[in-house]
Amino acid sequence: MKVSVLIPTYNCGAFLAEALESVLAQTCRDYSITVVDDGSEDDTAGVVSKYPGVRYIRIDHSGVATARNVALQNARGAYIAFLDADDRWEPDKLAKQMDYMNAHPECEIVFTGMRNFTDIPEEGMNHDQREILEKTVSRCLPTALIRKTVFDRCGGFAEELPRGEDTEWILRISRMGVDTTHALGDVLYLRRVHDGNTLLRNPYGQQQTMRFFADIIRKQRLNRVTAEAAEKPAKQRLPFEKLSVVIPVYNGEKYIAEAIGSVRSQCPEAEIVVVDDGSADRSAEIAEACGAVVLRKDNGGAASARNAGAERATGSHLLFLDADDRLTPGAVETLRMAMQGENARAAAGMCVDFVSPDLTEAQAARLLPRKEPYAGSLPGCVLMERGLFTELGGFDAKLRTGETVDFLLKLRMFGEKTAKTDAVTAERRLHLTNTGRTAREDERKSYAAILRERLGGTMKEGGHGR
Repeated sequence: MKVSVLIPTYNCGAFLAEALESVLAQTCRDYSITVVDDGSEDDTAGVVSKYPGVRYIRIDHSGVATARNVALQNARGAYIAFLDADDRWEPDKLAKQMDYMNAHPECEIVFTGMRNFTDIPEEGMNHDQREILEKTVSRCLPTALIRKTVFDRCGGFAEELPRGEDTEWILRISRMGVDTTHALGDVLYLRRVHDGNTLLRNPYGQQQTMRFFADIIRKQRLNRVTAEAAEKPAKQRLPFEKLSVVIPVYNGEKYIAEAIGSVRSQCPEAEIVVVDDGSADRSAEIAEACGAVVLRKDNGGAASARNAGAERATGSHLLFLDADDRLTPGAVETLRMAMQGENARAAAGMCVDFVSPDLTEAQAARLLPRKEPYAGSLPGCVLMERGLFTELGGFDAKLRTGETVDFLLKLRMFGEKTAKTDAVTAERRLHLTNTGRTAREDERKSYAAILRERLGGTMKEGGHGR
């Protein structure tokens, strides 16, 4: 058979028959089908048994990367096509891709368009499902037809990654010289949105997003960063002489005094630089009354405000804090000791959510604070030498959201050690006007753009429906 159709699945028995039927309906008939059951607990085996021509392989539950690799090991076709078990193909998908491959012999992988669909009634859909249905999806692994020689040359999927194995693979083959820009404009892949989608199980939470990005960064950059770090002369660690805390604020008069107070209570001599990013309220006046140095600027976003504050700061070390959050008691000393203990130029702590006590009971019920401490992004959780911040080039002012994630990725790729502590150093306030709540979709797009930028522009948006 010319094309090996590979279907990894985990507990998708309710949809698997539709996926198989969409393959059997292909106008291109030169294919074989292999289903790799990743330890499903439903009737997946029973569904496959109704299709005698389909090869069925069951493995212990190990994750989608392992399931994909097992399928590849058993593939005999010259071309590979993946299909998620809850999705469908249009009948002419393989035929159009084979025609393209034949017309472009240099092409090793060709993508198609993808469209989301759902069987959920309109009244039964939640907000996240509606958002996903409205998204325009670009090229991703499940839409691709791939010459098997690409896997022979570049290897399979990284089984150590808990997610994002498809993105990492596309990035890897691109860096190994495979042209990943071939794509058909036709929408030939249909991705189902349902209650069990992996992409709906809180994939956009900041902690999960950071872990996802960090895993891919580590896989793609580890050898290069290690080599470069070995060649770098050791930098002299600066003594902790003066702390500058930078607080960007935009219409934050309700909470700015509390943020400043959380610094003053533990570091009375700290320089506090508040950057008023075009507020229309009394944020700047309140900050001045609290003894902060106040810079006023036109609204340009948190990234440019943070950069302006860092440029004005005179301390040997920097710490950033959001105007609606608080440092925990002893946070600065905890981070300073972590830096000293590991001879590092930066230290990172943990964060905990709290619901703002000024909310009504009904308002508070709309918020979902995380119950356990989590690895924080920059504000309140990272202390660093000011010189390190300058070397990294500050925050990307083009980003309206996600600028702290981008900065931490730059820090990782820079190869500079960051001391870690499990202590909670920042309390993140949840209220009705958090940027993370009001600009969630922009934040998601920013994260994707960040990863494309940091990894050379080769990222394709996608995932699997397991």
